[in-house]
Amino acid sequence: MSRKLDEKRKDILENEIGTVFKNKGLTPVSVALIYPNTYYVGQSNLGFQTIYGILNKRLDVRCERAFIPEEEDEKELKRINQHLFSLESGQLLKEFDFLAFSISFELDYVNVIKILDLAGIPVFSEDRDDQYPLIIAGGPCMTFNPEPLADILDLVIIGEGEEVINELFDLYSSHLTGDLVINRDKFLLEAAKIPGVYVPKFYQEQYDEGGKYLGTKPVVEGVPEKITRRWIKNLDDFPTRSVILTPNTEFGNMFLIEVSRGCGRHCRFCMAGYCYRPPRVRSLKSILKQVEEGKEHRDRIGLMGAAISDYPWIDELCKELNANNLSVSVASFRVDSVTPTLLKTLVAGGLRTLTVAPEAGSERLRKVINKGISEEDIMKASCIALQEGMEQIRYYLMIGLPTETEGDLQEIVNLIEKVNKHAKQFRKGGFRKISLSVNPFIPKPFTPFQWEAMDYRVNLEKKIKWLKQHLNKYKNLEISAESPRLTVIQGLLARGDRKLSKVLVSAYRAGGNLTAWKKALGEEGLDFDFYLYRQRTKEEIFPWDHLDWGVDKEYLWEERLKAEKKEFTPSCLPNSCRRCGVCGKEEGN
Repeated sequence: MSRKLDEKRKDILENEIGTVFKNKGLTPVSVALIYPNTYYVGQSNLGFQTIYGILNKRLDVRCERAFIPEEEDEKELKRINQHLFSLESGQLLKEFDFLAFSISFELDYVNVIKILDLAGIPVFSEDRDDQYPLIIAGGPCMTFNPEPLADILDLVIIGEGEEVINELFDLYSSHLTGDLVINRDKFLLEAAKIPGVYVPKFYQEQYDEGGKYLGTKPVVEGVPEKITRRWIKNLDDFPTRSVILTPNTEFGNMFLIEVSRGCGRHCRFCMAGYCYRPPRVRSLKSILKQVEEGKEHRDRIGLMGAAISDYPWIDELCKELNANNLSVSVASFRVDSVTPTLLKTLVAGGLRTLTVAPEAGSERLRKVINKGISEEDIMKASCIALQEGMEQIRYYLMIGLPTETEGDLQEIVNLIEKVNKHAKQFRKGGFRKISLSVNPFIPKPFTPFQWEAMDYRVNLEKKIKWLKQHLNKYKNLEISAESPRLTVIQGLLARGDRKLSKVLVSAYRAGGNLTAWKKALGEEGLDFDFYLYRQRTKEEIFPWDHLDWGVDKEYLWEERLKAEKKEFTPSCLPNSCRRCGVCGKEEGN
């Protein structure tokens, strides 16, 4: 290793609190836990940190971390012909027993390929023998559709990993011989029987004579027809909070605590709302125990969850944090459930920008997506913000949603105009700054909109341009928009099948831009139109249908029909409703 890279590695470690160092000779199993993005991004992820903590509690496992290297570090690796290494000890990644990827975003798939390349490890599983690590992946993207990486990965965790990860490594340790050798095929076959563990090589996509996809089926005996999603019944059993503290990350000044998991609001576009069903909360006692630990290191607590304002004991929690002189940040909250106590706590902690996610400008379209937020709620949010001394507000909106019309786009313009006018009633000049974040809609798996077509890239670009032209008269408005070019690649990977494994590698090697993707698709006889731009029928079998989330496919279809009728679906009440199937079936069904 070059002195430059080693010194940077040591500098990162010196700024950390909570890092675990283990002796190589005392632990029979080694794991490189990898976030396929930069250290700054990856170390901000609570799921990544949680698995790191769980694995290092085991006496038989030594878990270290790795990330995609910065550009200058990658150049240095190539200059000295050095393979990628771990952070804690500098051990080469190819020398570990496992490489475990935590994948949260589709666009990071190319980084998985890049990391394997930089580590000197063959990309496709069929090209790796016993001298190479087993490649495992988990995280939200793998839970809803791992197929684009299926020919690359050896194992996939479907669902939440806190319980299943220990079951998997218990099995692995039981298969180790005295000289620490393992029969891989035997281990993988047994692993495939663990609920929540998917071994792609034991399954194949089936097609009829005309090339129609018929589903993904087992090709060996003893593995399940469907892979069951794992989820934690009692969150208190697995505290999810900062394990490693460092200033060199997005949340470097705070101690993060997961307050809740999942959301029961039934937004029909939202994969996260279905990925983490049923919605669950941690007890106030459990959270306060983690607060006691966190205040030893930070005076700011970050509360993580889909909608912190929906937490049933949010006011009590805020009062406890205030009593301990701790400032508070939240990942998100809803304007229709925020309490005065929560807002005052946030403002006292330095919050200067209120974030609201209407997702659509028109009341009609918000009913289609079941957002459950009215224009009155949005105006109320701006009023609250100004009354509490906040001079900035941020809105998240989507374009390309199902049934969207030109009128819906005009309603976005009208909404900003109304907010500006309304704000001047509470503060001279209104908001000092309004931020508008515009994101194209992608029909994600396991949502009621999984049957929908995505809007064409050229249309999305025109809509973004139109919005900017019609809103540029507001000097206090700042518009940012996700690139439609990147969005179509993200959509392709979100909805893709196993055929995309080769496409992914070819596109990466050709530079990874949209032109490279089109060429790579063409080489395999594929195109964007098939994956993104066509409406699906109810009977279509999806590449992810061999995963059992517990949510009935028929329920999702019914929600799609309700979207067409603009019918409202109330929030789910865990343990008391049986609508979607994840908590059990309704009587008579």
